[in-house]
Amino acid sequence: MSILITGTGSGLGRSTLDYCTERGDHVFACVEKENELEKLKDLKNVTPIKLDVTVQGDIDAAVKFIKESGKQLDGLVNNAGIALGGPIAELPDEFMERTLNVNVMGPFRMTKAFFPLLLPTKGRIVNISSVSGFRAFPYVSPYTMSKHAIEAFSDSLRRELDPLGMKVVIIEPGDVKTPIWQKGLEMLDQRLSTITPLFRDRANALLRASFIDAATNGLEPVTIAKAVYKALHVAKPKIRYYIDRSILRKFLFKRLTNGQWDAVIRMLAKGAMKKKN
Repeated sequence: MSILITGTGSGLGRSTLDYCTERGDHVFACVEKENELEKLKDLKNVTPIKLDVTVQGDIDAAVKFIKESGKQLDGLVNNAGIALGGPIAELPDEFMERTLNVNVMGPFRMTKAFFPLLLPTKGRIVNISSVSGFRAFPYVSPYTMSKHAIEAFSDSLRRELDPLGMKVVIIEPGDVKTPIWQKGLEMLDQRLSTITPLFRDRANALLRASFIDAATNGLEPVTIAKAVYKALHVAKPKIRYYIDRSILRKFLFKRLTNGQWDAVIRMLAKGAMKKKN
């Protein structure tokens, strides 16, 4: 199978790249930066491509490259994403615009551009969502909004492509041990002084506790890579693969009412602030 995966420079994207190629798939591995190409160029079954999902020229060049390579395309994994945040009432416009551009418009551009290559093979499209796709978290509204959008995008796309024999699968990971959490802590440190006292202490305590917990206790990336591989290869994949660190957590995240979830957030924030002090 020949697959295109975005965001393979690190984290979940790199783990999925490794898992698929180790099992014989060929991967067109998309990375945003030139220096990331060097890390991939000597890997077996990998064709590195410099591609920023916000740059249409990069996407068009990748389509042309794959066409001219003579290889068919059997799958597209929309994985590239970023996480920016802060209190909504004080959020810089560019944080929202940048996040939605990468996390929502990116998969839209990629799907639209590569659809003509996927159609002949009845290729599959796998979109990486998150627990944030069905549960909204405070102080990370751009990310949460983007993952809610990916859920709707995937549902609409699946229903449109179903008559063509093409499948669209959503992967919904809980916390995964990737560099995103360290980046989140660095962003928090940089931004903290710009957040007013109305929100600063609560946002700092809750986000810091959440990021550290995810970095320490999150799922190993290979766990999600296995689900992506399954979504690409099994005859009848699930519509959604929700993978979380415990059965209890999975149950609570799916079953709590909105009011109950509000109460959980209050409890977590109170505990984080008490611990910090």
